[in-house]
Amino acid sequence: MEKLIIFDCDGVLIDSEIIANRVFAETLTSMGYPISTDDSIRRFTGLNEADCRQLVFDDSGIDLPEDYWTMLRPTLWSAYEKDLTSLMQPVLEELSALNVPRCIASNSAKHYILDCLHLSKQAQYFPEHTIFSAKQVDKPKPSPELFLFAAKQMGFAPEDCIVIEDSAIGARAAVAAGMSLLLFKGASHARSDWYHEKLKPFGSPILTSCHEVAEAIAALLQSTPC
Repeated sequence: MEKLIIFDCDGVLIDSEIIANRVFAETLTSMGYPISTDDSIRRFTGLNEADCRQLVFDDSGIDLPEDYWTMLRPTLWSAYEKDLTSLMQPVLEELSALNVPRCIASNSAKHYILDCLHLSKQAQYFPEHTIFSAKQVDKPKPSPELFLFAAKQMGFAPEDCIVIEDSAIGARAAVAAGMSLLLFKGASHARSDWYHEKLKPFGSPILTSCHEVAEAIAALLQSTPC
């Protein structure tokens, strides 16, 4: 039986979290909420825009504009154009060659995902109908809604899906959805010991390179009964 591979975007397909958190930390600090890039990663990785905004408000009383991420986009995009790299190119090439079904399920907005795929030269692996955003469901990750929605739209049962995630928030969503989970900590933001400790409780394989991801996917595909 076929399996569907569901990729998160930031920190899985693209090495973006370190860049985005650097820009976000600099902006928050300038607004009176001093925070380092590392602390920003600890607090905000995996959260959607609304939850980040609420967390900042709860901590400091600073009310970020509802469209704050749109306001940051020119600065962020300038940094992306300089520093953004892909993380899964060899994996995507192999899955494409084998015609393995795949999609993206991300808390980020769809236009952002599409732009990042083009910038990182990975758009050819994901037709637009295979890209799913949390804005398409009522609740973002860590709710399982987005993963379940993506699986349904792609024609797969949850038990026939393999999720690649980098964050504890995404991992909680995949587990709640009843899907197989592979955890990836090969991005720049995820290499600290404290980050590893956040992923350990899920008991899923923690992979440090795209080659390990490819091997883990192959093992899961080969273990599937025909």
